[in-house]
Amino acid sequence: MDDFAEGDLALADDALLEGCPYEDDCVCAPDFTTDDYVRVTQLYYDRVGMQYKDYAQSEKNLEYDICNIWCSKPLSILQDYCDTIKLYIFWPLLFQHQHSSIISRLHPCVEATRSRAAEISLKKLQHLELMEDIVDLAKRVANDSFLIEGLLRIGYKIENKILAMEEALNWIKYTGDITILPKLGSVDSCWPMLSIFFTEYKYHITKVVTENCNLLEEFRRNSCMHCVKQGELMKMRGNEEFSKQRFDLAVIFYTRAIEYRPENHLLYGNRALCFLRMGQFRNALSDGKRAIVLKNTWPKGHYRYCDALCMLGEYDWALQANIKAQKLCKNDPEGIKDLIQQHVKLQKQIEDLQGRTSNKNPLKAFYESRAYIPRNSSAPAFRTLLNFVETERGFRKTKYKMANGGNQNLK
Repeated sequence: MDDFAEGDLALADDALLEGCPYEDDCVCAPDFTTDDYVRVTQLYYDRVGMQYKDYAQSEKNLEYDICNIWCSKPLSILQDYCDTIKLYIFWPLLFQHQHSSIISRLHPCVEATRSRAAEISLKKLQHLELMEDIVDLAKRVANDSFLIEGLLRIGYKIENKILAMEEALNWIKYTGDITILPKLGSVDSCWPMLSIFFTEYKYHITKVVTENCNLLEEFRRNSCMHCVKQGELMKMRGNEEFSKQRFDLAVIFYTRAIEYRPENHLLYGNRALCFLRMGQFRNALSDGKRAIVLKNTWPKGHYRYCDALCMLGEYDWALQANIKAQKLCKNDPEGIKDLIQQHVKLQKQIEDLQGRTSNKNPLKAFYESRAYIPRNSSAPAFRTLLNFVETERGFRKTKYKMANGGNQNLK
């Protein structure tokens, strides 16, 4: 067992009205417009214009100062901050749906009826992965002053309801990533994703600089010692039930542990493995994604995520996810070995499908041949949060083994 590890923003364009049907009725008669009135009015608008220009220039100077201070920090620290900002962005999307949050209300990944432990549909998962690609751009350019200043400027404009779609798309283009823009073109509601990204990053970068805030320490402080102890206790109970092949009970205890420690990637990984054994592949997919968002260098989380995609028939998607996982986990030799073996199996499966062979998916056959029989014993009732735990009856009970080619032990 592993040790416990640490209003609608659819931009109101605020454009000036043109072609007003009452335009002709608004013409003032010359007799009632004195020279003094014109002069005073002109002075007033000149003053307002100067104030706006001064304000805009002040904001520009502030963005420049914030950018310079941010970019002067060591790259490793900036990348850690970027990882933490990513967690703040994805928290209401994957871990705790608080619908008062502007992110959860606007993002296309969120479904109002879902609890934080609910399964994620494939369509929502596509949106999540696109959002993840956008968010990860900032980490790549974390110390690039030109792009960081642009990010701050766009975030400021969006906060002030100034249309900045073209600037946002150009910013993505200037990062050098050529894969994201075509995907954005195929998503109807891409603007909420972009607005969330730019405003959240602008907020957190500004907070780091102006408040001397350590985002990583701030995020870790959210866990109390009582929660850590209770979470560890529930995890151990889950591990015990897993070792006895009572996966329905193991899921309950892992879920209880997650209530105490929702930021712990190991718990989602363990629960994903239980779901794989129970044949609940959509739930396994959802937990696999949660695990690798929390720790994207964890090979086992990626392995289980790819397994779940394969079980759902998404072979190409699984293969691409595996390739990405190998890049992220390159510093883990043992984990890379498992991912490479999985890659070979996925390639063979795709080749078999392309060759129109009648061979059944070997990975799916593995799980189906060891189909899970839920126990009749009563399980602890831990609130309605567990209503997503579906039990299936009538399957043949057999001896369980780990998936071929992967070190699939619990954490």
